[in-house]
Amino acid sequence: MEVETSGMLPEAEIAFLDEVFLGSTAILNTLLGLLNERVFRRGHTVRAVPLRVAVGASNALPEDESLAAFADRFLLRAFVEPVGDPFLEQLLVEGWGVQGPPPEPVPGAMAALDTLAGMLRSVDLVDARPHLAHAVRVMRKAGIVLPDRRVVRTQRLIAAAALLDGRVVAGTADLWPVIYAVPTAQGQALAREALGALLVRSENQSLSGAAAEASGGPMARAARIVEAGTAILADRPAGGDPLTLDAWTRRVEGQHRLRLQPARDHPLDSNERA
Repeated sequence: MEVETSGMLPEAEIAFLDEVFLGSTAILNTLLGLLNERVFRRGHTVRAVPLRVAVGASNALPEDESLAAFADRFLLRAFVEPVGDPFLEQLLVEGWGVQGPPPEPVPGAMAALDTLAGMLRSVDLVDARPHLAHAVRVMRKAGIVLPDRRVVRTQRLIAAAALLDGRVVAGTADLWPVIYAVPTAQGQALAREALGALLVRSENQSLSGAAAEASGGPMARAARIVEAGTAILADRPAGGDPLTLDAWTRRVEGQHRLRLQPARDHPLDSNERA
C-alpha cells in the first residue's frame, strides 16, 4: 500500500516546520530521513524528495539527548529577540501586512537558489580556510566544540556569504556565518566574544544586518547604520503636524542611541533573523 503524499511535505521544495522538536518519535524519525538523506519512508513507501530548504522554529532547544542528532541537522541557529522601541512602527506596518492574502510566489525563486548552490564550488576558499580553522581552535579553547560535520559544512556558508557580497574569493570578511553555526544562544554569545578580533572585518552588502549582528564588526555595523539611517531620513514627514514630526524625531533619536550599542543587540537585526 502506497502512502498518499500529494500536497504534503514529501513533495515540498521549501518547508517550514513549526515547534519542530515536539513531534512524536515516529514523526521525528521520518523527518530525520527527509533532512539527512532526502528520502521519505513510510511503510512500503520509499521515495526521494525534492526538499531543498528546511526551516524549523521552536520556543526552546531540546534537552533530551535522543533528539541531539535530529537537532544537529539544522546547521544555522538564529535566536530572535523582541523588536525594540525604535522599530515598533515598522513592526506594526509589516505585521498588519501579514494579515492579508499570501504573496504570489516569485517565479524562478528555486532556479535562483539552484544557481547560487551551483556556484558555491566556484568560490575560492584558500584564503578563508586558515582563518576558519583558527576560529574553530579559538572556540574550542573557549569551550565551544562544533561537530566535525558542522565545521565542514560551515565552508558552504562562507562561500555563500562571499557570493552574496558579489565576490568569488572568500576572505576574512566572510567568516561571520560561523557564529550562526554555533547551536545555542549562550554559545553564540561566547563565540562573538572569543572571535571578536577575527570577525572585525566582517561585511556583506546583501546581508548587512546579519553580518553586523553576528560579528559586531565596525564595517558591517557602519553599513547597517547607514542603511537604517537613510531609510528613516527618507521617511521624514512632509506636513507640519507636530505629533507626526515628534514621532519621527523619536525614531531618529532611537537610531542615534543604537549607534552606541553593540551590533548584536540591534533589535531590527534580531527581527530580520526570523
